[in-house]
Amino acid sequence: MNFPPPPGVVTVPIRLNRPDEVKSSIDNLEAKLVNVKRGIEELLLSLDAQDKVSWPAFTTKCSSLASDLSTLQANLRKSLLMNSNEDNGEFIKNQLILPHTISPDVNPKLMALTENRVPVWNHETAPSFLRTKLSPTIEGEIAEVERDLQNINTSKNDYVKRITFLNRSLDNICSAVAEQMNQNKPSNKAKQPMFKNDETEMLVRGIYGGENILKGSNTAQRR
Repeated sequence: MNFPPPPGVVTVPIRLNRPDEVKSSIDNLEAKLVNVKRGIEELLLSLDAQDKVSWPAFTTKCSSLASDLSTLQANLRKSLLMNSNEDNGEFIKNQLILPHTISPDVNPKLMALTENRVPVWNHETAPSFLRTKLSPTIEGEIAEVERDLQNINTSKNDYVKRITFLNRSLDNICSAVAEQMNQNKPSNKAKQPMFKNDETEMLVRGIYGGENILKGSNTAQRR
């Protein structure tokens, strides 16, 4: 027996806006998520199966996974619709999603779809999957990570300032040492010889060989 609605209450049937495009959008989203999931599984399996992972192979898998995520983000900006313009996902955001059935019983079809991660769709599970905001626990973890990043950036700025100060001090020391070396460097006048090579050579020949010595002087010395 169908009871009439209470006075003042109007029941409006819920209908999807452009249902074919909604189904196409959801199918495309599932396909993209399967590719991302497969890439993450392959990356984790390669890390678990090997003690030492080849760095080029690891970076290649990370690059492929990053490319899949970028493609997913680009498609989300088009609401995952083929041959459509970017609307920043407004078409998906404007769709209303409501659970058809809430039951405490185990749903085998749901387990198969979620790979045994979600066995029941009850009053505890549904709000977690339909919420549009992160849980307080996850928000707290994200805030803690952001604080750590801010502290790292602050410490990095302090290190940069210290390195800059040390470089400036080293430059001043190097300038002072170079100036002192220039002051202690002998001048060109000091490098000039205080003798003549010709006269020195003549004296050496005179002493050892008797060259250019007058005989009269020897006779006078004998007398």
